[in-house]
Amino acid sequence: WIEQAQQGPSVDLGQVAAQDPEEHIAHHRQQRFQQNHPTGKGQEQHRQQQQVGDEQAQNQADGAAHQQVGGHGAHLLHQAQPQPFEHQSSEKPHAAAGTREDQPQLFRIGGGIHQFRGQQMHPHPAGSTTGADEQHQDEQINHGLRSWQLNPNVRSMPYPPPPRSAYLHIPFCHRRCYYCDFAVVPLGDRAHADGGPGSASIRDYLSLLHREIAAAPWGPPLATVYIGGGTPSLLTAAQIQALLEALQVRFGLQQGAEITLEMDPASFDRQQLDAVLRTGVNRISLGGQSFDDDVLAGLGRRHRRADLLEACRWMREALRQGALRSWSLDLIQNLPGQTRLAWEQQLAQAIAMDSPHVSVYDLSVEPGTVFERRQQRGELDLPEEELAAELMALTSDHLGAAGLGRYEISNHARPGHASRHNRVYWSGAGWWGFGMGATSAPWGERQARPRTRDAYRVWLDQEAAAVPWRGTGMPLDDLLLVGLRRREGVDLQALGCPAPDQLLKRWQPFIAEGLLVGEAGRWRLSDPEGMALSNRVLVEVLLWWESLSDVDRAPSAPEPPRTAAVLAAERG
Repeated sequence: WIEQAQQGPSVDLGQVAAQDPEEHIAHHRQQRFQQNHPTGKGQEQHRQQQQVGDEQAQNQADGAAHQQVGGHGAHLLHQAQPQPFEHQSSEKPHAAAGTREDQPQLFRIGGGIHQFRGQQMHPHPAGSTTGADEQHQDEQINHGLRSWQLNPNVRSMPYPPPPRSAYLHIPFCHRRCYYCDFAVVPLGDRAHADGGPGSASIRDYLSLLHREIAAAPWGPPLATVYIGGGTPSLLTAAQIQALLEALQVRFGLQQGAEITLEMDPASFDRQQLDAVLRTGVNRISLGGQSFDDDVLAGLGRRHRRADLLEACRWMREALRQGALRSWSLDLIQNLPGQTRLAWEQQLAQAIAMDSPHVSVYDLSVEPGTVFERRQQRGELDLPEEELAAELMALTSDHLGAAGLGRYEISNHARPGHASRHNRVYWSGAGWWGFGMGATSAPWGERQARPRTRDAYRVWLDQEAAAVPWRGTGMPLDDLLLVGLRRREGVDLQALGCPAPDQLLKRWQPFIAEGLLVGEAGRWRLSDPEGMALSNRVLVEVLLWWESLSDVDRAPSAPEPPRTAAVLAAERG
């Protein structure tokens, strides 16, 4: 595969992405990580990673009430607040205290329990089992690691295998939304990559992005690619094509690869969509957020209801014509002033759009945003806890009845439309991350690139070559935190969990309440109650981990599968 990766883009990317034979899917099936899924998938098994995804929910194991807005946050942890450019609100967001956006950051999901304390715990909506049997194929796809491969002490797999997924961050957007704390560069409402305002800035950044891709270690062909932002649909089709060709040169693209592009309504037309799909992009994540013009204006969004309706129609047509394999619609719930009736209308409109995948994120008021300043002034009228729980219940009931099964805390999908890319994040597998502010974890240790263009340029010149090219996989507590987000849950024994009795003792109250369910050796959050109160369970994971000594934290060695290779290794 190294020789193939070194060859130029000798294959048509659109043809590669269009092929998805079942034997390739079956090759990546993972029985040890995926059993008994109670719902469908929305943050797709691509990662994700929809929003890793996002994702754009942050790839930390928050409860449903703390999912960050958007579909690609899983790729963008620890993003600081860049300075806004033109066409910004007079209420400019401020950088959070202590943020260092000019330096790369090493971090972990389970870095402490402070992020879970003091947060609202909303009871969750009624779950759905619609399409459970048909959805089985989605949950069996896994481009991650087998659990026994995560333990470096197992002789047959001393290191995690190279990543097979990549995230590319495009930071440019027209304007910064009032809830957004991502590493973005607003260029103004008239910005356009094809010779318009901001085009020189976009070209300069893309040259840096190509440099980073070209400097990456070689790896096997990619099974998933996610281009997020920002507003990646600001790029021309030729610029998107060039990025995919750069990945083809460096790694190769597996036949049937899932290639996702985030698009915002009013940032593209049907002609541009058709051109983008000819590049090999086969999945679109559409950042709709709301069908209400007043709500969109209140969020600082550029598009309006008519733009979203038109974009959804284009997506349906492309899907029906076979030019698009799948698409996802993003919505935000628990917005200021939101009522039960208003949210029911939003859900009905979303279902009418016939999207095979829907991601619903709770509004998260992030430090340094316009919304945070309004909240501090008492101007942000968020739903009370009881109403927020009611809205969550409506979401699960309505989407489930429409055939959109819940496969992760914030995601719903019809059978066959789960995001493979985002499931990479949740499975604990590694991925390549490229671009300003992007998070990469090819060998388990997550590293965030600098969050400003100047700092990113310096990092490429001085530090990019020092990024570790090997590691021992994601830490166990992180695996538990992300694994419990999925409806299939985790297998403590297969993960080599140390002192599992102590963890289960902490979980006992949740087991008694029905929030945690044990089935066939796996532990998962019940749907809807357990997922609604997931923070309570996740806090106990962190407390348990912090209570262990370094000796106790050493993983027990799970028994590897009795393959021919393992037997041969045992014989010496």
